[in-house]
Amino acid sequence: MRSHQTVTLLFILCSALLFVSNSYASCDDDIRDYCYEVYKKDGDLLGCLVANKNRLLRSCREDIESIREAWKKMLLECQKETVKYCDKSTAKRPSPFPDCLMENKRGAYQACRRKIRDYEWALKSITHVSIRPRSRMHSPLAAKVGGDDYFRPVKTTSALLGCWKRINFSESAMREMNQVEPFPLEHQWYCFLDDGKYQEMLSNRDDGKTIEQRLKLMNVFSGQDYSIPSPGIVAIKHPDRKEQAIWVTSIIIKNITLWGVDLKLGDMLMTMRDPASKKDIHYRFMRKVRQ
Repeated sequence: MRSHQTVTLLFILCSALLFVSNSYASCDDDIRDYCYEVYKKDGDLLGCLVANKNRLLRSCREDIESIREAWKKMLLECQKETVKYCDKSTAKRPSPFPDCLMENKRGAYQACRRKIRDYEWALKSITHVSIRPRSRMHSPLAAKVGGDDYFRPVKTTSALLGCWKRINFSESAMREMNQVEPFPLEHQWYCFLDDGKYQEMLSNRDDGKTIEQRLKLMNVFSGQDYSIPSPGIVAIKHPDRKEQAIWVTSIIIKNITLWGVDLKLGDMLMTMRDPASKKDIHYRFMRKVRQ
């Protein structure tokens, strides 16, 4: 009998730990992107996330909603305790952190204590996290899969010079990787020239032309200007547009396999950053074409 109880208790503990470990990660990226300063100062983290709710990942939004639901149920069940332990102004205000109830839960009725416990568990998804600031020189994908161990931010134009061909992944990998696909054609070449010009060619087939032949075709057009305004950032300016396209750019410094594709030393990752949301929305892996 005791052995059965022990196994049951271990199962419950393991399930609880699994729940917590899964929920801890759900808001990490959003805290890092939108609320890192609040997190550093131990401020109103939930309030910051709620203020940015339209920009959060779905998993984080779901956790925030779970916290709000647990909070509502706690206040509904703990009305007597709220009157007894909390200031009236606090009780009426929909504060996301009713500390007065949690601090006095030992004096609460059992039903209220259960709701306080449920609320505290829900809160763990944002309060029990360890967040490091995101490197401004790496995209989230590069930071996630190894950061400085696998990627070196581009700092000089010499690292870009030459022509590159896009490395293709499976359709499912591309959908998982990219929020948008502004470049749907399968074969893509990109050239960074030593005069500061940037040329590109996209096609639905590879016709076997040499890179010299492709460059002659590209140079029929005036091209775009490129620069590196800060380490890890490549800005590309089209002559007919006011805004610049911003790409977070790194060179792979150690072989790595992603989504079943072997990426090699010297390959390049360019990540399109949306200027409005500051989110990275499109990833482009490329390999230099040897002339």
